Amino acid sequence: MATNTDGNAENAKFLEQLVKLTDAVQRLAQNSLTAERDEGVLLRQRVDFGYQALGTLMGRARTKGFNVRVVDARWDKSGTAVELFNLPAEAAWVELRGGVTTELLEIDRPQYDGDTAADAKPQSKRRQPPDKTPDGRVQPAELTSDDRIDSLLVLRVRRGPPIAIGPRVEPLQVSRYS
Repeated sequence: MATNTDGNAENAKFLEQLVKLTDAVQRLAQNSLTAERDEGVLLRQRVDFGYQALGTLMGRARTKGFNVRVVDARWDKSGTAVELFNLPAEAAWVELRGGVTTELLEIDRPQYDGDTAADAKPQSKRRQPPDKTPDGRVQPAELTSDDRIDSLLVLRVRRGPPIAIGPRVEPLQVSRYS
């Protein structure tokens, strides 16, 4: 009888990730049952748990920390492009999702005097304040500045795994009656 070793290895990896997720849930439950805690500590635990669960489900969790980089994003002032900050040097594509719309766009990197886009300026691990020059930008065709972008994934190649994630990007004009 032939066995499928690739399937067994994949099942073992999935089981290992499921065990890590279960352990994280158990630790969270045990910590929440202890003596009274400061609300800030509880909030931090929930955020840490969420990132650990997300990393485990994506297959990108480590024992210490979350190894998918977080980038910043916002609509530009004209509302025609999404500006990206703190991009990894190898980032080339971004997937934007808003409602039922998904757009996969190549990142336009600004050129600096004689530099290439990949090494144009040093990448900081700190989040960029709103007055900084963006590391890149994309111009969605279907999503507009009136739409909320629910998720943002940064990719190295067009259909590759995420190398960074971004925040929800709110519409420029938030109005009930527009």
